[in-house]
Amino acid sequence: MKIKKILQLVAAILLCQSIGLVAASSITAESLEWYASLTLPFFNPPGWLSGNIWLIFYTLMGISLYMIWQKGVEKKKVQFAIAFFITHLLFNGIWAITFFSMQEIFLALTDAIIMLITIILSIALFAKIDKRAANLLIPYSIWIVFSVILNFSIWILN
Repeated sequence: MKIKKILQLVAAILLCQSIGLVAASSITAESLEWYASLTLPFFNPPGWLSGNIWLIFYTLMGISLYMIWQKGVEKKKVQFAIAFFITHLLFNGIWAITFFSMQEIFLALTDAIIMLITIILSIALFAKIDKRAANLLIPYSIWIVFSVILNFSIWILN
């Protein structure tokens, strides 16, 4: 693999991981206390799982983004797919801020639904360019479905 391609792969992964860092930085001791005070559904995952799974998902998202990038950024459909995916990443980063920092459960739910819609559309756009890249996003999209259900449940219970 050429150095340029390695650097592009690292850049794509770092872009996605940086969204995770922004999201994680919005979680404070106070927000964790608030979260602990909420009534949570029986299927709420343990904290250690969430942190580890996001590391995996952001890495897969970065690899997927890199694969699309390699199909030629001069192509309009590649540009659009990348721009749309980055828009999705922004909604991803906003979720933790709305949920933990702002403690706005319904606003976070709305964001999670937008995340679900935009990742499904991103998968469809990526599939038209590279099916393997689209497939890398499927586990993450399943987690987002779960997250919407979890967020909805927390909203209802509180």
